[in-house]
Amino acid sequence: MAGVSRYDVGGDEGIGNNRILKNKLAIKSQKALEDTETLHLADSYEYFLQQLQTKTLSFNVNLIFDIHKYFLGLLYPWAGKIRSVQLSKDGMLFAKTANIKSALNDFQKILK
Repeated sequence: MAGVSRYDVGGDEGIGNNRILKNKLAIKSQKALEDTETLHLADSYEYFLQQLQTKTLSFNVNLIFDIHKYFLGLLYPWAGKIRSVQLSKDGMLFAKTANIKSALNDFQKILK
């Protein structure tokens, strides 16, 4: 059994009846997908902590996208990009796509 995605995945972003996130590696098992994400996350921690130690990071909104792309870019085509689909988890709707750019602009102002 593939297992159920931890997100409510709709539209073209899910695979099969259990709606596993569509991914570049064609992984169809939720457990295998989560294990792969975990390995990529560990690699991302190591890479960005090294960047932090060498003082080559600029802390801004773009860094969030850089981390996201490095972490999930080998798995998902949308990694490192502004979300364009509605997403929810356990019945909780994430920020509406129409509000994301404005929220990122506000966040960038806070970071400055």
